[in-house]
Amino acid sequence: MGNNEIIFVELSSKFSVIIERMPELPSGALVILFKQGSRNELPQQAGITNLLLGLLFRQTTKKTFIEIQEYIDSLGAELDSFVAKEISGIYSRYLVDRFNEVWSLTEEIIFYPKFTEEEFTKEKKLAEKEIISEEDDPEEYLFNVFYKNLFPNHPLSNRIIGDMDSITQLVLDEVRNYYSNCLLYAPICVSITGNIDPDFVLKLAEQMKNLLSNLFGLINHNDTTQKDTPTFKPLSNFVNVKKKGVQQSYTVIGWYTCPYQSEYYFPVIFANTILGGCTSSRLYYEVREKRGLAYSISSFTDFYSDIGILGVYFITQPDLAEAVTEIVLEQTHKLRLQGISKDEFDLARNYVKSQTLIRTDNPLARALRNARNKLLINRIPTVSEIINEIENVSLIRVNEAIGELSANQLIVRVEPSER
Repeated sequence: MGNNEIIFVELSSKFSVIIERMPELPSGALVILFKQGSRNELPQQAGITNLLLGLLFRQTTKKTFIEIQEYIDSLGAELDSFVAKEISGIYSRYLVDRFNEVWSLTEEIIFYPKFTEEEFTKEKKLAEKEIISEEDDPEEYLFNVFYKNLFPNHPLSNRIIGDMDSITQLVLDEVRNYYSNCLLYAPICVSITGNIDPDFVLKLAEQMKNLLSNLFGLINHNDTTQKDTPTFKPLSNFVNVKKKGVQQSYTVIGWYTCPYQSEYYFPVIFANTILGGCTSSRLYYEVREKRGLAYSISSFTDFYSDIGILGVYFITQPDLAEAVTEIVLEQTHKLRLQGISKDEFDLARNYVKSQTLIRTDNPLARALRNARNKLLINRIPTVSEIINEIENVSLIRVNEAIGELSANQLIVRVEPSER
């Protein structure tokens, strides 16, 4: 078996295992990924996935919250959870000789939680405090307004942590039902990287699959999670919000683009790099270096199964926000009409390739990438294959992708209520 070989096994139609050996590393990573995210939640249950994953860590049938945390620390490991729009999961980093203990604890947290009213109440209070904290953060608040207007009346617009109404109304029975009928009902991928024996891992994974089947009887069910195609039309083209306590002007400008399975995926990433994705980008030079209008400006991409976003985010003084907006629109229009140059294309290709390779040093990043690719695009490209895809992007394809950007943009600005 060669170094860093990817082994993929489907133990059932809904339960798969990926093992990528990295024998040279003293640490490893374990990811249990669910094809269930905030976009799969009902509107009245917004935030339930995030709350549930936090609740899993609060108590098991064998350990209290503090015992769980002390055990993780005693292993010198990191064990946590996350929720995104289309996936969620539990992940861990550890020294390779602690793999067995980490696996056992992760299995205990997922399959043997103890849901009590006391711990549920604590987790709800923490969720409510997180919501308040996010609303106080101008950047978080800005992007919440942005997604609400970009995907009106669709779960993609929901905050991952939910809102005060949805969290307050949740009851423990709802969370229990969501746990067994939605989270564990969704396709699951176990992804491991590090110096590990694949045969040993496959035995453990087979036991986990059988445990899931015996406890819940769900392993052969079809995926019926809710996912609606969003309306690709923002509520309006410009939203201006006055907010107390804000000193600067925060602005995000976004355009619809391709989903992550599109042939334009990497070309859009190239375009993002040139627009504002690196320190030699057009916007960084025009806005920050040449004119000194903003200290912070960058562009970003966000891809989903049926739509994508290319956006620009900047912070500046309130009286300069309109001038920076005009430059962004001017540069984007110029990019659409003229495309990028051969020199810019070469720079973007080298930059994207280098950033991809740099991230491969991290076993957790690789484990997450492998599991995400399996669940979202149903294939697991190796690093070499990804680099080949980047190398095969053409200048013509990048400029075609730029031309495919939505004609109208959404501009959202949050600025001081009093000047």
